[in-house]
Amino acid sequence: TGIDSVSGRCRVRLDGVQQEQLLVPSDLVQLVPGVLLTGLQTTELNGLRVQIFGFDESRERYEVQQLNERGQPMRALSVRPENCVLPTGTAARVVGLVENGARWSWLCSRG
Repeated sequence: TGIDSVSGRCRVRLDGVQQEQLLVPSDLVQLVPGVLLTGLQTTELNGLRVQIFGFDESRERYEVQQLNERGQPMRALSVRPENCVLPTGTAARVVGLVENGARWSWLCSRG
């Protein structure tokens, strides 16, 4: 529901539960529908719309799932963040940003 200004933790309220919990931001993953896959070696996956449901820190990959026409999960994939185009307005955490480095220019050129 927001950020606690004292602890810097996220205020979270589960469905059907009145009391909020405070969680460390790194313990949360935003469920992101409508993510476009691009630049994959398996070309038939390029252009698919998937939903991010997790992040594997050890492999630095998003866990995504393809949904069927009823919105039910069909299969799960692990993809690099650079192969995902997030929908406009998606909140994201930027890591590995180096001023005046290649990643800096890449991110800034895309707004």
